[in-house]
Amino acid sequence: MHNSVQNLRIIKSFGAECRLGRAPRVIEVVWHPPVIGWVKINSDGAWKHAEGVDGFGAVFRDFKGHVLGAFSSNIDIPSSVAAEVMTVIVAIELAWAPLMKMRIGARGKVGYLIGAKVAPDENSPEFETRATENERVKSWLIDSMEPSLINRYIRLPTANDVWDAIEKIFYDDFDETRIFELNKKCFAAR
Repeated sequence: MHNSVQNLRIIKSFGAECRLGRAPRVIEVVWHPPVIGWVKINSDGAWKHAEGVDGFGAVFRDFKGHVLGAFSSNIDIPSSVAAEVMTVIVAIELAWAPLMKMRIGARGKVGYLIGAKVAPDENSPEFETRATENERVKSWLIDSMEPSLINRYIRLPTANDVWDAIEKIFYDDFDETRIFELNKKCFAAR
């Protein structure tokens, strides 16, 4: 029964003893924007065991609260924890590549990522400049990685090789192979 003054008066008029339930505790939840220049990702994942239904998604917002993008999906996930983990994996994959490409492009070096900067002959006067710039772009990519990933990529010769290798492993389209790989990760997270 919901507690209300009117209900209490009616019950007391019959002489019944009233034991009031505790009032629900209301907690105000307010979204706080990230600092200027940052993007905030709000994510959630859920799983309903009885129906075997799951879902996950996230919203990307800038420091003004403008929605920059969002995603949602459902695939066969074994638990609510796995759904939460899947959300984080996909959000990071979707956020990292465009962000890195934008930052490197802003420095006028995107050609090193996409392979448009072909190495000149070793005897060419431009060779040293090109090699230095390639190493700089490669270091930006490597520095943005978690330490456990660095050893996989640090020995690749060019920034383009690093970029292509990352793209193959962390491909952000949901083709059948990718769904299978993500399912394996989630089942391992049980």
